[in-house]
Amino acid sequence: MNETNEKEIFDNFLAESSEIIRGLELGVIALEKNPADRETIDDVFRCAHSLKGNTALFGLAGVRTLAHAVENLMSRIRDGRMTADPRIIGLILGGVDHIKALFSKIRPDGREGPLTTEQERYLAGMELALKEAGGTENEAL
Repeated sequence: MNETNEKEIFDNFLAESSEIIRGLELGVIALEKNPADRETIDDVFRCAHSLKGNTALFGLAGVRTLAHAVENLMSRIRDGRMTADPRIIGLILGGVDHIKALFSKIRPDGREGPLTTEQERYLAGMELALKEAGGTENEAL
């Protein structure tokens, strides 16, 4: 593959991922209004899952880790081990904000910066919430 094709593929990835992030954000806002809506729960889960997979393909470990944390919370909500209460919605919205911040700093060469101290603290809070919901350490992130 030549450099032009690689840039085009990466640009398409960025555009698609931006749409997924927007869908994730809108889904969480909808979930906040109707926390038991199964379709919204499934949509938010799928957005987080897709973003996790797409970013993993491009080696964006920070965004992947944040998306995985959101996906895991949504998985707990889907299977009834957790409810989408205001605290959990806040955690998920925080995850979306951190994903957007990290995603906006992806360099033209396709690399991302390191997680900030705030993002690391956020992940620790997510891990705690997952453990409270019966998750294991390996499953958390």
